[in-house]
Amino acid sequence: MRYILVVSIDTVLYNSLPFMSNAETHIKSTEKTRESAVYTAETRQWLNLRFNQFDADGKYIPNQSSYGFSALAFRLEEYARMYAVLHCLDRMTFGNVLDTGCADGYGPALIRKLYQVPVTGMDLSDRALVRSREMYRFSGACGDIHRLPFPDKAFDVVISTEVLEHVTDPGQAIAELMRVGRKFVILTTPRAKDVQAEMQHRETIDPGEPHAHIHCFSAETLKQYIQRPAFYKGARTRFVAKLLDSLAWGDETTRVQRQSYLDFTLKTSNLNEQSRHAIQHALINRYTDPPKWKKTIGQPHIIGFLLRLDVFLATRFPAMADDHLTIIPISDVPLHKHPSLGARKILSALLNDFRVQPLRNRQS
Repeated sequence: MRYILVVSIDTVLYNSLPFMSNAETHIKSTEKTRESAVYTAETRQWLNLRFNQFDADGKYIPNQSSYGFSALAFRLEEYARMYAVLHCLDRMTFGNVLDTGCADGYGPALIRKLYQVPVTGMDLSDRALVRSREMYRFSGACGDIHRLPFPDKAFDVVISTEVLEHVTDPGQAIAELMRVGRKFVILTTPRAKDVQAEMQHRETIDPGEPHAHIHCFSAETLKQYIQRPAFYKGARTRFVAKLLDSLAWGDETTRVQRQSYLDFTLKTSNLNEQSRHAIQHALINRYTDPPKWKKTIGQPHIIGFLLRLDVFLATRFPAMADDHLTIIPISDVPLHKHPSLGARKILSALLNDFRVQPLRNRQS
């Protein structure tokens, strides 16, 4: 359905250029708003299906490494991003935190355990929040990042990791994150080398992929959205990312979960052939008959060393990173020179200690 704006002939004749420009702008704005609402509704519907997924053995498929250490390639990517965020958080003073796009609660629950402060999680999917209550006894808020359901300056620190690439209006989303933040906003987003690379990324998007990365951000674009001084760092340097990828391994203990998630993805999407082969490789094929040395070397102490190296490099050479990590100061509160907990304690929780018992389907 398209919206039609009717204007009188007198209005058109009177200074027609500005009036027609305003009319066209209003129509385009209205259509954009409607398209955004439809996209958001469809995304919420798919996410609710995703967070209702149990494998063939009746075990819930978590969004992150909720059940303990995992050396699957995409899990190692998640560890790198999470450690980079925690490394920043460890140099801040805060009494509460908001995690937007919290999924089934792993991130906010980990922060709550580490820092013993109130943490609010928010997600577009109400089913994700059901899982967070079941796994972490963690209650969150269901909402849209474009219109956060919180008052101004409600949280000392606001975190948004791997969310902005999925939303229709990143600028509005960032404005909302800054509105509800009191001291700092922490963002992670996929990095584009420049604006031209952003445009090239859009051309590669598979229209049949649900919840796709519809944006990739250059530093210039982020600065235009933020419009204030910020710390532009990196996460997941290409050097360390290649090392982590080379150490990735999976065995039969994860096979059922990986196969079940593949089946779900193919069933609920309309991926082209190239994308179907890519996800088949990412979840199944690459872990067939892994060499024994990978399981020997790809253990938490080695991964932890690489995560520390990654933060060291990404902080000093952000252009080497595949992701942006951006800290937006909302007030004049400075970052601490010295960490609160330190790398050893954070990595111990992230890679070893923080886990829950697998959630089982009551109907199985």
